[in-house]
Amino acid sequence: MCFQWAIPGKLGAPLVVWIYTPVLLPIESVDDIMLFHNDDFVFTGIPEWEADNFNAEFPRKLTLAELNLTVEYDVSRKRVYVVYASGNRKNDPKRWELPRWSGWKIQYKKASRVIDVK
Repeated sequence: MCFQWAIPGKLGAPLVVWIYTPVLLPIESVDDIMLFHNDDFVFTGIPEWEADNFNAEFPRKLTLAELNLTVEYDVSRKRVYVVYASGNRKNDPKRWELPRWSGWKIQYKKASRVIDVK
């Protein structure tokens, strides 16, 4: 279970704060959240026990038949960019060759060309 609050941030953009149940804080109003600073919630990275699952679901590199790719993620747009790195393959990657990435739009980049992978 988690809680989410949107509070005013810098430049008028809302700052979304997520608090998960392992961190139980006596927060009763938005004013209570203002007492915290970003340094109070340090992200040390993905826990070791979760890293394998995370890397399997969101790989940074892919190797297909005669095609080596790097992967970039644009989380704010829910977009995945599969970028040509090397290989002799002439055809673009097909959707069935790539990881699932449910709910994400997938685009393939090679040189200045960007196409949607469907």
